[in-house]
Amino acid sequence: MTYYHVFIRTQGDAGLRPFLKDLAPRDVKTRFVTPYLRNEKLASNGLIVPVDALLEVRVVASAKAFGPEYSEACEKAREARKRKPPIPGVLMLNVGLMENEMAEMLPNVTDKFLHGRPPGAGLRKGPLHLVSENPTLSAIIAALAVFAFGYFFGLRAA
Repeated sequence: MTYYHVFIRTQGDAGLRPFLKDLAPRDVKTRFVTPYLRNEKLASNGLIVPVDALLEVRVVASAKAFGPEYSEACEKAREARKRKPPIPGVLMLNVGLMENEMAEMLPNVTDKFLHGRPPGAGLRKGPLHLVSENPTLSAIIAALAVFAFGYFFGLRAA
């Protein structure tokens, strides 16, 4: 099974941070994509983030749930550090792999869900909004309205 994880970066964040973890494709669409495209607020574990506050979004995929995937990545990083020869006279401090680094390590599948669409791109616009944005269509409808008004009140050309 493929698990999907959503990482976000907002104002004040140094980098991406995990926001939604261990999601199925349907859950990604209902909990992230739909609110994102409708410009609504995103919610996870009591944290509510307005879509307008997002600076960066990344959806990544993994073969395992986030916890085991993170543990495995930490173990690989530990093994890699053990293989490096120590530098004489230098004490290296390393806190280990951070959760935000998982966003870089796992495959990015954001376009699979968002297809490059910006926030609010999924807002439905009514027919009146579509007419008002199209000047040609607006002019035709206005001319028909004037003609119908004139015909109704008997202002026909003689």
